[in-house]
Amino acid sequence: MQQPPKQPIYMKLFVGQIPNTYTESDLRTMFEPFGTIQDVTVLRFRDSDQSRGCGFVGFSRKEDADQAIKALHNTIRLDGVKHLMQVKYADGELEKLETQVYVGKISLTATEDELRYCIVFCFFTF
Repeated sequence: MQQPPKQPIYMKLFVGQIPNTYTESDLRTMFEPFGTIQDVTVLRFRDSDQSRGCGFVGFSRKEDADQAIKALHNTIRLDGVKHLMQVKYADGELEKLETQVYVGKISLTATEDELRYCIVFCFFTF
């Protein structure tokens, strides 16, 4: 049986240690060479609307996000910032790549081998 084509997986990156003057446009310009960007957010203080020095960039594909991390994480120091820029997956992004399956109504006496057989039989033979 032929597998359906893989759908692109949206991945959001956390970007830290950016100048307080940076806008969404500045972040987009920096990350566009790595792939298609879905959204960009610079976190701001409510009372002053000044940047908190961090934000998020959402890529259409995990591979593009991986390239951005590899090229930018801990590699450059932007003007007006003391530390190297941080680029990593936003909290919870990697967890959504995991596949979880709920299996119910299993006999309390079922062995691990029996359970493995059932999973392979049910999910891999159509």
